Amino acid sequence: MRKILILTSLVVGLIFSAQSQEKTQSREVGLFFHNLDVFGFRYKVGDENCKFRFTALSISAGKQDITLDNSYSDLEPSTKRIGVGLGVGLEYPVKINDRFNFFYGPELFGRYNYEKGNKEIFYYYSSSIQSTKTTSFGIGLGCIIGFSYDINSNISLSAEVVPNFFYLKSKNDDSTINSYNFELSNQQAGITISYKF
Repeated sequence: MRKILILTSLVVGLIFSAQSQEKTQSREVGLFFHNLDVFGFRYKVGDENCKFRFTALSISAGKQDITLDNSYSDLEPSTKRIGVGLGVGLEYPVKINDRFNFFYGPELFGRYNYEKGNKEIFYYYSSSIQSTKTTSFGIGLGCIIGFSYDINSNISLSAEVVPNFFYLKSKNDDSTINSYNFELSNQQAGITISYKF
């Protein structure tokens, strides 16, 4: 019995000493913006050397109505769309000063978009409105490059760009398109406002 107590005490002591030597972990939750029409929620956890980040609910939505002056149909051209994205990545921060950091790392992400609408189809001497539906999904691998600024001990603001390689499959009523792209544009730039705890 004494040996079990001594062994248990040693194990508990080793666990506490290992925990005291671990690096301090921080967590962040934030609101992420691409533009005013694409946003998401971001969660980060890690230490001063590496942070795991998860971006979810990147949502884009829109509606477009077109009024035709010379249309003989009661149905006007219109489009409704919705998109959802998910990203998982690693950030490696590089401290510039007490408040300002540079960060970089890889990110894997996916997207799903659905678009339904009516469009005008032109024939030789007439036109008609037809219903259309397009579904697309894609997966990409990007390189995170950004800067963060700590406004205070709990609030930070970061800006980043994520150039990436992206595969997209798009399917509509009568065709399927597979495309491979390298993307570096303002659509890959974003701002995050985060709360640290």
